[in-house]
Amino acid sequence: MRSADLRREYLEQMRRMTLDDARELLALGVPIEAIGAVCPAPARIRRIGRRYKPDAAGGSAYVFPATATEPGQPYLIEADDPVWTIAAGPVVDLVAFSPFGPNLWALRTGEAIVLGAIEPQGGLFTEPVPVHRDVLSWLRFGCRGIVLLTQDPHERGHILRQITTPECEDAEHAAEIDHLMTFAFPLRSIATVRHA
Repeated sequence: MRSADLRREYLEQMRRMTLDDARELLALGVPIEAIGAVCPAPARIRRIGRRYKPDAAGGSAYVFPATATEPGQPYLIEADDPVWTIAAGPVVDLVAFSPFGPNLWALRTGEAIVLGAIEPQGGLFTEPVPVHRDVLSWLRFGCRGIVLLTQDPHERGHILRQITTPECEDAEHAAEIDHLMTFAFPLRSIATVRHA
């Protein structure tokens, strides 16, 4: 599916959103700023592994666009204006999530590998970047930080190494992030020099 097709599919769902849908998100702890930025729209879906398809007889979910700073390089997460990128950047996929439990989400095409955008990380006064385990946590935190959508450890490590100071949810999560940041470097051969 092309970006225009994804946007069209999402807009059809967004047109059905009501004030009660927004109230449900607010009751789940999603701040109005996050609702305004990504506009999660109610949908009926059928989940197929890590992907989903719209299905009128399927389960209820909320859907919103996954955007990227550079569509051809979906692993890049730095943006001059992260809020604009999240709200209006190029659409690379759609994310469906269930408000009824953590880690209940799926992608429409499987193209998105990370959710969110962050400030450039080159300065001395770079703020820690929240790394969330799931989509609902990211939304509740006002769409700040990122969510790793890919399961590929090399892609995950590549994304994480762009962050100067990752902020994890707990000690177990910190150990997982630390492992991913160091794991994905390819091993190099090491030569031993013998001196006579």
